[in-house]
Order: sequence, then C-alpha cells, then structure tokens
Amino acid sequence: MDIGGILKARRVRRDETLEDVAFRAGTDAGNLSRVERNAQDVSFRRLRRLCSALGAMVVEFLLQVEQWQVIQTHPPAADC
Repeated sequence: MDIGGILKARRVRRDETLEDVAFRAGTDAGNLSRVERNAQDVSFRRLRRLCSALGAMVVEFLLQVEQWQVIQTHPPAADC
C-alpha cells in the first residue's frame, strides 16, 4: 500500500465520501481522488490537513506507511 491507498482505506473505514473528507481538508473531491489513486503527489501541508480530516495524526499515518513499506520490502519468512 502507499500514501494514497492508506488515505483511501482510512476514509472508507470511516464510511465517508470523498466530498466529506475533501471539504474538511480544504480541497475538492477531484483532488482527493487523484491523491488516493497516486495520480497526484501530496505536499506535507495537504497531507497534514487530510490526516486531520480523517482524525489521524501525521506521525501515526507516516508510521503506517513506513510499516507497510517494510512489509513489502521484507516479507515475513515462511515457517517450516
């Protein structure tokens, strides 16, 4: 997963529309959709606003992204 995918997963878990989150983050639904699809990079400022709109702390969010990247890079070894 990636930044956009994690943002989308959080939004969907909260059962919120693109419009709901985008409004609270001070952007529009089209912009949020592009960010969620990784078709548009997100600045730290916008990421901070999106995290706030989703009820998350930026540091918590970034730890989740980092954890996902570690899992993708180094999948757990299968027990024999």
